Amino acid sequence: MTVDVPDAVKGHTVKIMVRYSSVLHGNYNTSDYTFDRTVSFPAKDSRNSMDYFQQEGDHLRAVGWQIGMYTENKPYRYAIVMNAATNTELNRAKITTVDRPDVTKYYSNFPNSTKSGFNVTIPVTDNMKGKNVFLILRYSSDPKGDYGTVDSWANKYVITVK
Repeated sequence: MTVDVPDAVKGHTVKIMVRYSSVLHGNYNTSDYTFDRTVSFPAKDSRNSMDYFQQEGDHLRAVGWQIGMYTENKPYRYAIVMNAATNTELNRAKITTVDRPDVTKYYSNFPNSTKSGFNVTIPVTDNMKGKNVFLILRYSSDPKGDYGTVDSWANKYVITVK
């Protein structure tokens, strides 16, 4: 049996229990068996580092890496430009993954460390001009990047868009 790990379990050690019941929802006339072994689930964690984040003419360019736990079923990656004053989205662009063996060397416990790199170009739009911006780096199970996400806020890297 395969089940998704609920957020409430992440970062904890649990025992598995099997319940037999005479009713569909398992709340009456039960017989339980608890396994002795425990299972530990890593905490929901994500990290990033920006090697380069600058405006180049009419676009922003960002180079770096992002890792996260529970990203195995999240093949879509986005860089989301955020207004630093209001924390609202101004634009987004799909990220193409780049191999980062240097990240794997230090973060091999993260499932996506080898393919954690990015080199993304994001068009500058009128609503970005004159604003201080940063990026949210996102893994998503949704092709549009709107749900099933693991985010990492790169808000220590802020630039002003001209």
